[in-house]
Amino acid sequence: MEDAVHDLARHQAEFRMLPDNYGDKLRSSGRYRFEADGDGRSRRVAEGEVVVRVPLVGGAVERAIVSGIGEHLADEVEVVERFLSGAGSR
Repeated sequence: MEDAVHDLARHQAEFRMLPDNYGDKLRSSGRYRFEADGDGRSRRVAEGEVVVRVPLVGGAVERAIVSGIGEHLADEVEVVERFLSGAGSR
């Protein structure tokens, strides 16, 4: 689960991930902000940390989580663009 606090005036949010299970093994938090790119579009810039406390495999799990988040965010682009164009309700 993600717990986030949005600051609409500053176009940013701070978040932390709250695992459903094994909460003592995973910690993740960060922030993201939206920036104009000068082309009438915007981009989301995110920074944060993911820490998995599992001996031997923690680093590999951290990399897999970060990769999955990146893929998820990339997939969101089409959905958001479709929604903003008015086609999202179809």
